[in-house]
Amino acid sequence: MLSDQDIIQEIEHRNLKISPFDPKCVQAASYDCHLGKDFLIPVKYHTVSIHLPPYYEELKTELLKLDPGEFVLGCLQESITLPNNIAAQINGKSTLGRLGLACHITAGFVDPGWNGILTLELLNVSKNVILLSSGQKIAQVSFYYLSSPSKQVYGDSKLGSKYNNATSVEGAKS
Repeated sequence: MLSDQDIIQEIEHRNLKISPFDPKCVQAASYDCHLGKDFLIPVKYHTVSIHLPPYYEELKTELLKLDPGEFVLGCLQESITLPNNIAAQINGKSTLGRLGLACHITAGFVDPGWNGILTLELLNVSKNVILLSSGQKIAQVSFYYLSSPSKQVYGDSKLGSKYNNATSVEGAKS
């Protein structure tokens, strides 16, 4: 796992890219990321499966009200680019988790070669309304060196990567 020193060094050597980058967001072994203002809200009463992705309503807002049990897709403000020897993991901030907000449901791993803005799977598991503001710290990303560089990185045509080079929130792709 990369320490604060490693993260800074990789940024300085331009191996790891975070844009915009703020040195104040570097933690002991992670980087704090901020909530964007683009959201996708799954349309209710629509049957979905792996072969029939959901329909979404697009929402751009500075303040999101997330009702109990409500699920939306959001995104980070930061764009992240990983080289072929670093993978990452995104996790919600613990304070938000203690309020009942899950920031990702199953998609926390980020493969080497990733480039773009990460989509968040926001779920309110509490009994209270949660208010989220664009620009607030929402998640932290930790980084890991691989034992050897990856031969096939995310985005490689042989892997069928679907979400690379994301510029905003992205819904499910079949």
